[in-house]
Amino acid sequence: MDKLNRFTRAQIESLRDLYKSNPDGARSFLVFRRRARMIRIASDRYAGLSWAGMFVGIELDGYRHT
Repeated sequence: MDKLNRFTRAQIESLRDLYKSNPDGARSFLVFRRRARMIRIASDRYAGLSWAGMFVGIELDGYRHT
């Protein structure tokens, strides 16, 4: 995996916060994290996943959008 497809530390921490508040059926954090994908739109990159019936986008700095 190239560096552009890796999550930032802030994104991983944000994913961990989501997992702690609602694991949404995941057996472990690793399973939960594997649901997320790095998404690129033009020059913007963010982690995205379906969580609790919503799509969540997580910016490089960890800020989340639903």
